[in-house]
Amino acid sequence: MAMTMTMIKLTNRLLLALVLSLVCRCTTTLAHQPDAEDALNEGERIEARQVPREDTRSLMEQEEGDVGCMKQTLSLEYLSERYGIDVNNATPDILEALLTGVTGQLGIGSTTELICEANDASRTDALVQDGFSGDVNFPFGKIKPLATVGELNYCVNDEARGDAFTGVPDGMGAYLVDDETIRIVVQSESYGTISQQETWPYKVNGGVATFTGSHVHYLDFDRYEMAHFMTHDRPASEMLKAFGQVAETYYNLAGDFVNARNTTGATSYGAHFSNTDKDGNYAVVRTPTQADWIMQSLCSSHLEEKHQWGTGIGFEDNVYITNEEWITYEDGKEFVGISAHIQDLDNRVDYAIGSVTNTGFEKIVELNSQHKDYIILAVSGYNGDYSGNSAELDARNAEYGNRPDGQPYVWTKNICPARIYVGVKGKMEDGSLAVDEDDFLARNGLRYGKLYGFATDIGISRDDYHKNRANGDMVAGKFVAINWQWDGVVKNYRHDGAWEFQLDVPGNAGWEWWNANGRDSSGAKTEHLSPDTRIGHTAFIQGSTAGYFGHYYLKDVTTVLDSANGMLPAEFAADYYVYQGEQDITGQVDLGNAGLYALRPDICPFTNDDGDVIGVVNDARHNCDRPLSAVKSTFEDIDGLEVIAAKEGLYAIIQEDSGNELGERMFISKLEHSGTELSYKFIAMSGGAYNTRMAGGVGIPAGSNSGGNAHEFSGVIDLSGMLAMVESVGDDDDDAGGERDDDEVPEVTDADGPVGRLYMFVRNFTTYYYNPDGSLYMVKANSTEYYFPEEEGRRLSGTMPDNLMFAIPAGNGHAKRMVEMDVSINNKLIALGLQAHNLEKVGAIEAFQTDRGGQVLLYQPDMDVVTSPTTIAPFAPVTSAPAPAEPTQTPAPVDVGTTPAPTPSPVAAAIVEVTEVVRDIELTLGGLTSVLDDNAQNVLAQTLEDATRDYFANLRRRLQSSGITLLDTDVDVTGQQLVEDGSGLTTVYDQSITYSKPADLTVSAESIVTEPLASADARDQFVSDLKAADPDAFADLTGVSAPQGPGSSAGDDDDDDTTGDADQLSPSSKPSDDRSAWVAHGVFASLAWGILVPLAVGASFIRKVFVQCGLPKNTWFKIHVALNGTAILFTVISFAIAMSLTTHRTTTHHNTGVAVLVLTLLQGLGGLLGALTENENKQSMTSKYVEEATGRKEIEGVENLTPEEAVEGSKAEDPHDAPPHDSIFRLAWEIGHRLLGAVLLGLAWWQVQSGLKLFADRFQEDSIDHVFWIVLAVILGAIGVLALYQRIALK
Repeated sequence: MAMTMTMIKLTNRLLLALVLSLVCRCTTTLAHQPDAEDALNEGERIEARQVPREDTRSLMEQEEGDVGCMKQTLSLEYLSERYGIDVNNATPDILEALLTGVTGQLGIGSTTELICEANDASRTDALVQDGFSGDVNFPFGKIKPLATVGELNYCVNDEARGDAFTGVPDGMGAYLVDDETIRIVVQSESYGTISQQETWPYKVNGGVATFTGSHVHYLDFDRYEMAHFMTHDRPASEMLKAFGQVAETYYNLAGDFVNARNTTGATSYGAHFSNTDKDGNYAVVRTPTQADWIMQSLCSSHLEEKHQWGTGIGFEDNVYITNEEWITYEDGKEFVGISAHIQDLDNRVDYAIGSVTNTGFEKIVELNSQHKDYIILAVSGYNGDYSGNSAELDARNAEYGNRPDGQPYVWTKNICPARIYVGVKGKMEDGSLAVDEDDFLARNGLRYGKLYGFATDIGISRDDYHKNRANGDMVAGKFVAINWQWDGVVKNYRHDGAWEFQLDVPGNAGWEWWNANGRDSSGAKTEHLSPDTRIGHTAFIQGSTAGYFGHYYLKDVTTVLDSANGMLPAEFAADYYVYQGEQDITGQVDLGNAGLYALRPDICPFTNDDGDVIGVVNDARHNCDRPLSAVKSTFEDIDGLEVIAAKEGLYAIIQEDSGNELGERMFISKLEHSGTELSYKFIAMSGGAYNTRMAGGVGIPAGSNSGGNAHEFSGVIDLSGMLAMVESVGDDDDDAGGERDDDEVPEVTDADGPVGRLYMFVRNFTTYYYNPDGSLYMVKANSTEYYFPEEEGRRLSGTMPDNLMFAIPAGNGHAKRMVEMDVSINNKLIALGLQAHNLEKVGAIEAFQTDRGGQVLLYQPDMDVVTSPTTIAPFAPVTSAPAPAEPTQTPAPVDVGTTPAPTPSPVAAAIVEVTEVVRDIELTLGGLTSVLDDNAQNVLAQTLEDATRDYFANLRRRLQSSGITLLDTDVDVTGQQLVEDGSGLTTVYDQSITYSKPADLTVSAESIVTEPLASADARDQFVSDLKAADPDAFADLTGVSAPQGPGSSAGDDDDDDTTGDADQLSPSSKPSDDRSAWVAHGVFASLAWGILVPLAVGASFIRKVFVQCGLPKNTWFKIHVALNGTAILFTVISFAIAMSLTTHRTTTHHNTGVAVLVLTLLQGLGGLLGALTENENKQSMTSKYVEEATGRKEIEGVENLTPEEAVEGSKAEDPHDAPPHDSIFRLAWEIGHRLLGAVLLGLAWWQVQSGLKLFADRFQEDSIDHVFWIVLAVILGAIGVLALYQRIALK
């Protein structure tokens, strides 16, 4: 079936390519795009493609309740020019993506399907279909997509109209642009030409320079609609207001505007120093083809609002901190290293900064400095993950000599402790006061500062310490300043502060930097970290790729900074508490009855302590890191880590980046370091090379999957502080939308009179009033509470009810932090990032240059879900078929002497369910008899038959996922006993009776009919099983007539086509290993009558279109003959395969197949005779008609005419058109040929549909007959469009 589906999808895409190519060829020629790799001199810039800002497309219809931007579709010409696509030579998947884009189906936020899933599809009845979600029954909360990589911006009058959302999504942040708009900032972690694909180039500094690689996008959403987004199933596109790039002006490390790259030498002014050495010589291993520079691997990030810790405390501007993470240089070349970036959100400016070193970073976040004059950042990352580093390592040792311990310097990667940065506001790099108050970096403390590392005297490295470490274990230490300090001068990496952690700790003899693996060797990476946002804490939580994490607390911060008096202190005392050691977490994981992996003993075997394989990994309590490697019972490569402050305390969302072959994991956990090990609730999983959906070609958007590969959740934002609502204060004025009237907000006065209005937020039922400058004015006890949407609210106007208002206004970061701490975890709305590394190089991802796929998601936790402890084994036995999939609790022991009440088995219970459904439908049919004619009743009866057939296909899959095999071979099912009943049938017994054979069941409106059973005893046993399962439902089974086995006439009644056809393909006819032959039978028949014949017939209808395209006059006839001839051959092959597989029963499908074969051969012979009996003077008639039409007398052949003359002449003649009938025989032949062709098409189409359904019944799969009809409809529709074009334009 998978092969059949693949063939149909392939032919569908090939057809699409043919139609689009033909249309484009006949209507327009696209402008050739200039190559972007032309050589440039210094100061010249690479011109990005000119983006046509067309306004000729019609506006898209707004759905009811859509409060987002006005949207407008994009034309084929626009998209092909925008993304450099040659439509005439594009692959089918690219053309399919273009078609989706131009029809308005790919708008940002329009996708409602999810990449991630709760369980592997093989363990549930989840759909495995390209473009669709899998199992979305997430155990601890709901998830919806906000944006999907590859989607396009359709917003009218938007500067970024036509831009695609690039991947893979990683770091993100959010803030309020105004009181009605919430902006989510999300960056793509793209590697450009270094190791992946280039993203579309974006211009900076007025178009002077261009970047590819990572982008930083913004997504603006309606604030009220975002607050209600989880209360309905509509797409995020309805609330999207704008989309674009965050920054448009870029400064480099030297403080210069980033300039175009000089392709013939050094870029002496404006170099992007992450790509060069200090002199601007390009050093990266590969060069971009469409842009000047690569913005390399923007990893995680954090958004910090002005004074978010209180009045005057924190940054002086709204900033977004992002970081380039790693890079590959050409070995032997010198380089500067990669820097952190600070983006000024209000002015859309990006600054590369060197004060935190140039070592490449994972994540940098702001901490509460508890002081108005200082900022404190927590810093994490590789500390120099630079391949091709030999030149800089050699230069370090040559210029600096050996270290004080007598050893040479080693490469710096992962030789570092946890780090913080302390900066002084308003100072330049030399410590002098900044003269210019508008100096963004100086006023935010980013010019003058130092990096500090965590040091201890415990004598054990960080990685070793965390092995088998208990929750609550504590290490006392210090954050000590390194000697290196940024001086504002760009230097090569050999002079960077990264090397300091191989030296002694300044001023602390006997202490060591708490590096992962000492000062000489690389260890586990300091991965994501997160600030502790609680009042009065200067602290952060730090993760590690080794799977441990903990909490660093700085002590007496205000006192230390006051004592420093504007200078930089030498150190801060600090304590570290363990949350999780590097140890087995399987007993701490709460899957919530989800997290089931695909059972792959060949990929992820479970071994005992002796290394013997005893099973296969069952679920997400374990991590299958690499094929056939040791199964990991610890966390593996914790990457994403963000702490959420809630009313109940701190919660961590943990996201792994391990390359889990069966699906990457994400958890949520309440944080305490009190000595009790944490519990990790499973949120979702995604991807994996051997995940059923990913290996099965599922992509979101459809057509974007290039094969199974790893995914990664990365990025977390708590939106709750910006979305919480409270009752309006003041009077009860009926103002629209809950807006604040002046008399509803207290006025603040001082000695000089009124100074402004107050805004409020709520904490612990106390209203805190703040001045417009953010300073606290008064505290007033009251009983104001938050309001959260529990059901869909008003949508048409996008406004709030009159009695509600948002808890905070835009521009008050401190209020946002305070509200976050007072919102319950179950009321949180949390944005998440998901990276899908296998969605690349095809479809919309390739067409619109978005590198790799992914989604931005919105998650609302539900931590109140109560689940029983997981008692099933963490592994399943290795068997010849999947082990039990659904987690079940250990059965309670049965008391001796008592008989347990029988529980309906899965099969019997399912049959009960189907019977009840059928009886309900029967009653419905009976009630409609008086108002429906016979034809309508027959249609309903057929619908019932089709529905029950489809139902049983799903039933078989569900039973198989429950451990009840429907295969012909016996398998060992854990916890159940297999018994041979002597007839070759296998019966599975547990506390009640589960009957697993016969496999095929169909339900009619009259009775339950089973497939032939091998013995009378088996038939009696089956009836007995059903009665034991539900005596009431099956009380009437005594009179049911079941087929009596092979040779029985049951099911052969011509009036029951369904039963008879099923009999033809029943398992008793042929063994199950004939599946590939049946696939071939179906493929040949489907190609012949679903693709080839319709195209052959269509060619005769659009013959003038070929001429218009400059093709010879007889092109249509050659296509007609070639395709029909091939179809006849395929039909004969298909029939021969079927004859070799079946006993020759007299069934409807069999009889129709014979008829189709005979009529096909007759039609082919008739066509041959018709061609041979064409009028002998046809060519002279052709010349005569063309001469009359064109006025040209000397014509050697139709091929010599111009296209216009050929079209004009074609109105009069065609050698294979309809010349004057010179005989009654010719006229009769034409009528007969067309009439027989129409009858044959109808029979063949019915035959293919019935065959696909029979195949699905035989092999217990969903029928794909609907795919056949969709493909056929596309073909006929395309032919119809071209025929209409011919009729109107080519008269």
